[in-house]
Amino acid sequence: MIHWILFLIFVSILLAFDLGVFHKKDHVFNFKESMFWSVVWIAISCAFGAFMWYEYGAESGSQWFTAYVLEKSLSIDNLFVISLIFTFFATPAQYQHRCLFYGILGAIVMRGFFIIFGVALVSKFEWLLYLFGLFLIYSGFKIVLSDDEETKVEENGLVKYFKKHFKIYPNYDGHNFFIKSGKRYVPTLMFIVLLMIESTDIVFAVDSIPAALGVSNDSFILYSSNIMAVLGLRALYFVLLSIIDKFWMLKYGIGFVLCFIGVKMLSEHFVEITSVVSLMITMTILLGSIGLSLVFKNKKASAVLVENEDVKK
Repeated sequence: MIHWILFLIFVSILLAFDLGVFHKKDHVFNFKESMFWSVVWIAISCAFGAFMWYEYGAESGSQWFTAYVLEKSLSIDNLFVISLIFTFFATPAQYQHRCLFYGILGAIVMRGFFIIFGVALVSKFEWLLYLFGLFLIYSGFKIVLSDDEETKVEENGLVKYFKKHFKIYPNYDGHNFFIKSGKRYVPTLMFIVLLMIESTDIVFAVDSIPAALGVSNDSFILYSSNIMAVLGLRALYFVLLSIIDKFWMLKYGIGFVLCFIGVKMLSEHFVEITSVVSLMITMTILLGSIGLSLVFKNKKASAVLVENEDVKK
């Protein structure tokens, strides 16, 4: 229990420094700054992973890094949808980082619930691993065969319900999520954007949590790796806005990784794949897809990136 408490304190300190010290003022993130902070977050995560490896052994350490890389990769699709959300609601670029910050706070709570609940279920009903394995193979093929259809942001059920049953201030008021109207506070458009981000995180957790359960059944390894991957997403988001079109084959790599984890879950009683081998295969697939993206240029321009640049201007 003590390692859970210490980890949450560690995360709280990181978040406090991030928003309260380094990014206290709203501003537009350029590529250089975003890349710098992406490297910082990855370095912190790798240092924590190295500590897990040293403290708990190679098996736990390799499981941690595999779960971390897997979650980081799966988050790319999530970031793409977040880009669509910001574009659809014309969210000013200087407020996007703060909105993502609070979105991650929500993810820290929700991911903890999903992981602890998932581990408890699998430990009681082991046959669920086979169900999750089949689901991951289906999800992997769906990603590989998808035509990149545009997500219909306006059809989000949570936003529809909120707009129908609550009074909303239909504009932005700086980075504020609420504005005083008479004697009460009403949510601003920024709050609706935050709701959208939180709801999409729940949807993507449906893929990422079963995939993580295919790597380890240790709830602390899964939660800590998941959260460390999520913490660096804000900086990575602004990096990806500039380079996602160059790594267009990465989605195929992510799809194949999901299929691999699914097959691993289905065959674990017949074929033993160690955590180190699993990590090597995952990294090989992802790095291979990135390399192929650089060799074979994408002929389609990313319409979302162009739109997002227009919003910034």
